[in-house]
Amino acid sequence: MMFSQKQKEFAKKAKSKLNIAYGSVRTGKTIITTIMFLLHVVGFKQKQHFAIVGKTRDTVRRNVIPIIEQYLGEDSFTYTITRDEIEFLGHKIFVLGANDEKAETRIRGLTLAGALCDEVTTYPRSVFEQLLARCSVEGAKVFATTNPDSPYHWLYVDYIQKADEKGYFVMKFSLEDNPFLPPEYIEFIKKTYTGLFYKRFILGEWVAAEGIIYDMFDEKTHVINELSEKFDKHIVGVDFGMQNPTVFLLIGIKDSIAYVIKEYYHEGREQTKTVDRYSKDFKDWLGDIKPSRIYIDPSAQALMQQLKADGFSNVREANNDVLDGIATVSKFLSQQKLFVHSSCKNTIREFYSYAWDTKAQQNGQDKPLKIADHCMDALRYALHSEYPVAQIVQRKVVDKPRGW
Repeated sequence: MMFSQKQKEFAKKAKSKLNIAYGSVRTGKTIITTIMFLLHVVGFKQKQHFAIVGKTRDTVRRNVIPIIEQYLGEDSFTYTITRDEIEFLGHKIFVLGANDEKAETRIRGLTLAGALCDEVTTYPRSVFEQLLARCSVEGAKVFATTNPDSPYHWLYVDYIQKADEKGYFVMKFSLEDNPFLPPEYIEFIKKTYTGLFYKRFILGEWVAAEGIIYDMFDEKTHVINELSEKFDKHIVGVDFGMQNPTVFLLIGIKDSIAYVIKEYYHEGREQTKTVDRYSKDFKDWLGDIKPSRIYIDPSAQALMQQLKADGFSNVREANNDVLDGIATVSKFLSQQKLFVHSSCKNTIREFYSYAWDTKAQQNGQDKPLKIADHCMDALRYALHSEYPVAQIVQRKVVDKPRGW
């Protein structure tokens, strides 16, 4: 396995109890921290407990386990998925998800000799602090990775900025630090992100989420007056509200390009409707079109059940990860893979008003203002549920360079 100079430098200097690799995407952060963690485990002769933590256990399986398999070989360790435990050289490694505060209670009873933490900025602060506290065995080390987030995020304020004071080791990784990426792939990745996400995921900067969220939206480019007569498939995004507006967005997909064909927008405060009335409206609004998937706000269980009772068997709970969903929509816009028909007046209007919440930003949180966001939510539900972020990035196939 070949390593970049930046990875070699990290391996040489990462000797602290807490070692953080942050920076842009595709720079080898997860690979080198995983290998350093494994070497740390090997250094203990007596049996110990360790942890590998991600945003969810699924992200650990997707991001970390393949690296372990590549580096150790599948016969060198045993991974029991039902218990989410790895047995390696007599040691036990727990695979944990940190996506909610409940994770803290799972960690609280452990005594660990080390941990590997992937995507740390997605953890609740209490989970990370509890994890550090549980790494109490003499010689314990924690290796952590993250892409940059808000400059007010607790990881940046209390750990990265205070690294020298507290004796932590921190290293920034840049896209150019990875010599194994083909130039055309680097250009593709750079074009994939715009605005806030470009600054964080490409430049590796800790910048605040400010202003209009979809600042790459251009009415001259993204709004169209004519539509194809045929699409490969249709999907629908639904944002439901009794007092707030209810929105249906019909999206046609053709050659991996999304077209918002038409919208349904009902202001609940003006006239309240029951869920069975909304279901009837939905059926009438669709007409003869049969969407492959209908993605609905997960909190709208009543409407979901009503639609299923009325014969819509392809209703699904939408993926409601707000930031990842915004990233997905941003990528569609920046790659000119999302267009909106000029008849969708409310959707077009919200593109110009959908903005970041500056007060939440001061607490280190990236959140949109909950004002005039109903079309934007419906759009995010549909696109991010059908096309998760990673799938958008990986649509361009590039041969995997040696060692990566």
